[in-house]
Amino acid sequence: MVIDAVRSAMTLCGDGGFRNLDAQQLSASVIDGLLARNPGVDLDGVDELIWGCEDTTCVQEGNLARWALLLSRLPHSVPAQTVNRLGASSMTAVHLAAQAVLAGSGECYIAGGVEHSGGVMPPMASGAPRLARITATAALSRDKVGELLAHTHAIDRRMQDEYALRSHRLAQRAVVDGTFEQQLVTVPGLDPHGYLRPLKVDELIVPDLSLDRLAGYEPSVRRSGGSVTEANTAAAADGASALLIMSAGRASALGLKPRARIRAVAVTACDPAVGALAAVTALEKLLDQSSLTLTDIDLFDIHEEGAAQTLAILKELELLDRLDDSVNLNGGAIALGDPSGCSGARICTTLLHLMAAREAALGAAVITAGLGQGVATLFERLDR
Repeated sequence: MVIDAVRSAMTLCGDGGFRNLDAQQLSASVIDGLLARNPGVDLDGVDELIWGCEDTTCVQEGNLARWALLLSRLPHSVPAQTVNRLGASSMTAVHLAAQAVLAGSGECYIAGGVEHSGGVMPPMASGAPRLARITATAALSRDKVGELLAHTHAIDRRMQDEYALRSHRLAQRAVVDGTFEQQLVTVPGLDPHGYLRPLKVDELIVPDLSLDRLAGYEPSVRRSGGSVTEANTAAAADGASALLIMSAGRASALGLKPRARIRAVAVTACDPAVGALAAVTALEKLLDQSSLTLTDIDLFDIHEEGAAQTLAILKELELLDRLDDSVNLNGGAIALGDPSGCSGARICTTLLHLMAAREAALGAAVITAGLGQGVATLFERLDR
């Protein structure tokens, strides 16, 4: 059972609002924010913190989850583990928590993840020389994957720019109408002048974005004829997200009302050169396990690694005709940014709150991870 789901604001990496924090402090703030919203939780009864992070180097190295726990309100007696499935790390953490409850290993877990890219050194060289010798070069670059999928799925530059514009407009609408307010927890950050402020504002959304402005960006990979740009792909960001997961018995004993239950989870893999398509097989496996079809799902949150990747996934699933009423209705990572170790939990959080607002019965969250893996989660709303 998912009792609650929260996230921090998504901020610019490097010089954004969380530049005063490291990944551990950001994680602890979000964990504490989750606990503050749910005062009925017995802190000594939390069985484990399961926390995702992609780039576990520099200040994010070691067991980041344990460091975050020690900085939070959770008792030191609660164990913690860090999970790394690259961009799907935090959704994998959610799966591990749900599976632990199902197996009877425990009854109360906090699962989620973080990425604080501003605290990690950029790579000096390719970290995958062996991979480069056995697969297409697209496997080593998100932008190259986007170009390849744009070519194979007939997705032109304008289609990608239009999708990126949609993401920003829907995210901005969610800001204006207060939709995002319900899922955000306040984290102490810095304003542009360096003053400490309670931060609860997503920084990467561009309210006045236009197609003309998007058309002005140069292609990222293929300077001549390329269609993938920095504006129609998700930018790196800093952020964290957390879910409170319990058994039905523990929730009932504490008087907590679950938002949803995790009905099924799925993981698949494919050739890294077309890694985004693992989202397709992950969702298909999820539905097969649940004896459902796409038409049974009310809402989808498909991680927006880039417009080309997202549109290719939608084409493969034949979901383009449901785009306006079922898919990423609060925008996605193209607008919010992609703190990779947090993104899987973030899309689960956004989806769960949207399901409540739209009174949707079933929702599916899908994300891909580098090197060709797809991870999917099916939620059934209970707060009805």
